[in-house]
Amino acid sequence: MITTRRAEPLLASLLVYGCVLLHLCGGQCPDEGTPSPVLGDKVKRSEVVVQGKVLRQFDVKDRSYSVELRVYCVYKGGPLPAVITITGAGQAAGSCVKTDLPRDSIKLVYLRRSGEQFTPTYTEDPADGKYLDELQFVCGLNVELPTGSGGPNKFCNPDSFENYYDDCQESTPPGTAATTRLSWTLMLCGAVMCVLINGSRLRFL
Repeated sequence: MITTRRAEPLLASLLVYGCVLLHLCGGQCPDEGTPSPVLGDKVKRSEVVVQGKVLRQFDVKDRSYSVELRVYCVYKGGPLPAVITITGAGQAAGSCVKTDLPRDSIKLVYLRRSGEQFTPTYTEDPADGKYLDELQFVCGLNVELPTGSGGPNKFCNPDSFENYYDDCQESTPPGTAATTRLSWTLMLCGAVMCVLINGSRLRFL
């Protein structure tokens, strides 16, 4: 028969292991209908933010593909070359991020960088007036043209952003949602652990 002294640590270990699995395996991808992060959050949590035109798709695998993007304007993460490669577009296996980057489309994309390769961090936005106007008030920008550019173009004029930096709007701190989810998960697991351990003590009395 397992004594109370032996049962309690074993039960606690199993519960902690279950809580970790619950947090890691559950809640990774947002539920359908969950509001998308606001533009400011996308910018803050991405290493690279650019506006550009999709030149071509290639390396198509199931629901994912790679694209070549001609960079018109770098909002964050520069300097960047005039053409970059984005892998894992569409929806790569194991990724929650869904993107739609058809050829000849002009998009505002949010990326993480690994050497000369880039992968999406969030769903892209249209490079239209609504999003570009909102982008002017987001903190953390360092607007520049791609390397080798001949100067400002109709899509990008870094000087036009200088008057907005002092009035930028801070967004939600990175990781807030994940931290809150983890806190609630641990609180719930702790409550369950107390109930079960106290119950086991009563049974062994």
